[in-house]
Amino acid sequence: MKKEFHINPPYIKLGKWVKRNIKYDISYVGKKMSIEEILTKRIGVCEYFAQLYNALLHSINIPAVYTFGYAITNEQNLKSNNKVLHAWSLVKINSKWIPIDSTWGIFEGRLPISHVFESYFERTFKFVSIDLNCKPKSKFDIQFL
Repeated sequence: MKKEFHINPPYIKLGKWVKRNIKYDISYVGKKMSIEEILTKRIGVCEYFAQLYNALLHSINIPAVYTFGYAITNEQNLKSNNKVLHAWSLVKINSKWIPIDSTWGIFEGRLPISHVFESYFERTFKFVSIDLNCKPKSKFDIQFL
């Protein structure tokens, strides 16, 4: 029987890299970290997963914006209408903006009903162009579209 190989596009490969290499730690809620710090510490919460993912996408010229809203994390929260703040990315692929959640590992471009979109940020950030070995290369401006 012949094995089939599925080749993921770069935006999925980068999302999976972030998911595998950054550890979720709730104690980082509200702390401010740069992309360099996220890469060095390899720890954070959803906003840092999304920010790092977006920076990686921008480094290969894929537009992405940071978005946030709420997530229903379990059935108990759903029944009690208990919402948890959550962040993820909107990524422009083939002229369409699709949602990608690198924290939860959702890369299909469709989020479950547990994600309730509220808003997104449109602004310019300073990021560092990096490779996956975490060696800074050069600084450049990234303009969100």
